[in-house]
Amino acid sequence: MPSGDQFTFNGEIKNSVIGGSNNVQNNFTGAESSADAVRQAAQLIDLVQQESPELHTAAEAVHAELVRAAEQRVSPDCGRIRSWLDTIVLGLTAGSSALTLVQGIHQAIGG
Repeated sequence: MPSGDQFTFNGEIKNSVIGGSNNVQNNFTGAESSADAVRQAAQLIDLVQQESPELHTAAEAVHAELVRAAEQRVSPDCGRIRSWLDTIVLGLTAGSSALTLVQGIHQAIGG
């Protein structure tokens, strides 16, 4: 496999897109991703409250948007979620448990 190519399978493949340079982008979507993201966002609220209480509002906003999208069976507003997650990341310290959850949520929303 040429340098730079990688295969990561984190869920059921719903569709694939073949791009330039023989790259294939696999899109992982569906209930598992949504449920995982909601669960991780709920955990993020608790961890952020313990580690950096000033970021609690951003964590709650992430969770609320994911819950709203799941209840309405629509895609979440990924731009807003990424913005809130970026705010959280900037405020956390290295080695924070919450950083792992942020990464998981990014993956679950296709980030």
